[in-house]
Amino acid sequence: RTNARVTTTPPAEVLKALDTEKGTPIYAIDRLFIASGKPAIWAINYIRTDLFAEPPTEDQLAQSPFDMGDLLIGGGVDQALVELVPRKATKEVVKQLGLKPAEAYLLLKEFHFSEAGEVLGFSLIHVNDHFVRFRLHRGGR
Repeated sequence: RTNARVTTTPPAEVLKALDTEKGTPIYAIDRLFIASGKPAIWAINYIRTDLFAEPPTEDQLAQSPFDMGDLLIGGGVDQALVELVPRKATKEVVKQLGLKPAEAYLLLKEFHFSEAGEVLGFSLIHVNDHFVRFRLHRGGR
């Protein structure tokens, strides 16, 4: 399920990540992913409106930021940097993911970069780890 809107009041960490000021129009693309009939991932992608060559359609905004290459001025997302942050579920996260109040979960903070290294977007991805697990493989070969 996708809900896209323009906001001028995103969370402060979004303004900092996008290196922009309060009042700047930013698309907040709110996506809820369902697994086995239950909410598994709630992702909010933030992209400044002035980075789009033309106003995007709802279908275009429903895409992953990695699939928006033709829409963005200067090209698409070339790479991302993800930080995994443990969190306790807030009221909004409880509502979206069906977690218990203050239940532990993972928040992924994802920066989207162009090939030139410019920040194109920032995502806050709330993960219900009852459905999604992350593993890190270390070692040779």
